[in-house]
Amino acid sequence: MFVSVLVSCLFMLGAPRQLSDTPRRTLQYDLGAFDLRLAHFQKIRESNPIIVVGPSYAFSIGKSAEVANLGLTAAPISEVSAILEKYCRKTDRIVYAVTLRDVRTRNKPPRPATRSQIARNIELSRTIFRARFGKELKREVPVPTSEEREVFRSAAGETHASIRASVHLINHISTIRRRGTIDVERFVLLQRKYPNMIVLLSPTIPLVRQPETCRFAERINHVIDLEIALKGALREEGVQVIDFSHAFEASQFLDYYHLDPAARRVVRERLVDQYALVISKKSDRSSSPLSSL
Repeated sequence: MFVSVLVSCLFMLGAPRQLSDTPRRTLQYDLGAFDLRLAHFQKIRESNPIIVVGPSYAFSIGKSAEVANLGLTAAPISEVSAILEKYCRKTDRIVYAVTLRDVRTRNKPPRPATRSQIARNIELSRTIFRARFGKELKREVPVPTSEEREVFRSAAGETHASIRASVHLINHISTIRRRGTIDVERFVLLQRKYPNMIVLLSPTIPLVRQPETCRFAERINHVIDLEIALKGALREEGVQVIDFSHAFEASQFLDYYHLDPAARRVVRERLVDQYALVISKKSDRSSSPLSSL
């Protein structure tokens, strides 16, 4: 563990500035923080903290004395499951931050670095080498057309969010094809395995329906429909949910998925109370005479 934390610290010191200033970190940068956050989790574990898991928007929530964070950029549910299985107990208080992206992402096998310190150390060492010798770590995001920019501004309203990143993310999740209800079985099965797990519908920029004058406007409207369908599917399957999906103004986002630092702090501070509220409602339902009928 000491070696892992040492390598993580060395990477964080040597990481390119552009990686540490954006929520769209590479997997390698998040791995640099993962062992540091794992050490924090183990330090506060006996106080029964809230454990946040999920991809980059989970990672960006951060940690506190009451909140541990084992989020990892681009993690599909298979990697979330691997992290929970490796580091958590069945009775832990878990919050899994999700968006439509988690419905869209193919559930491929977990990467070795998500559950092996040795694999993380190797990956981090390679990344330190690449960073020191000027190798580019960021993926190129497509440049939106002027039409896409105009439609996004109309749908999102006043915001400082990156239009380039937001348009790319909306285009990505709009490829979900709705056939009846959205399939949320993966979340249902995970919650059965971890009965104290709650799904956090992570904040996204609230969008307004647009006249369908172009393909991107159609995609905006499709994403709005998908968000409604996701909430309905989770409710229908009885999945315990904290709904922060539209709890913030567009002006509080850095891109479609990622909040600015002040808003992230609000999420982190509200999680403990909201978790307790959802669990208490679950207890009330289970203790009701009707629940046994």
